[in-house]
Amino acid sequence: MKYAFKVKHNGVWYAAGAEVPDGDAKAKVVEPKVEEEPKAGITKTDIARMSRTEVVKMAEENGIEVSDDMTARELKDEIIKKLEL
Repeated sequence: MKYAFKVKHNGVWYAAGAEVPDGDAKAKVVEPKVEEEPKAGITKTDIARMSRTEVVKMAEENGIEVSDDMTARELKDEIIKKLEL
């Protein structure tokens, strides 16, 4: 039998698409890992690269109160915390 993913059968690993012999023992299927996508399609790196103007706009869009004495770094930290990144 052929599988579209990596399979362990009777202690032997078979690559995806390889012929796996039939037998009494059950094959252990190893599903590929799927990484969770970042929330709102934005990453910490994206936020870190933003200018102060972009950060202020994003903070306001996310309901974060912005004051003139806040640094861009402080705003970025608040956005990251708010988006749970």
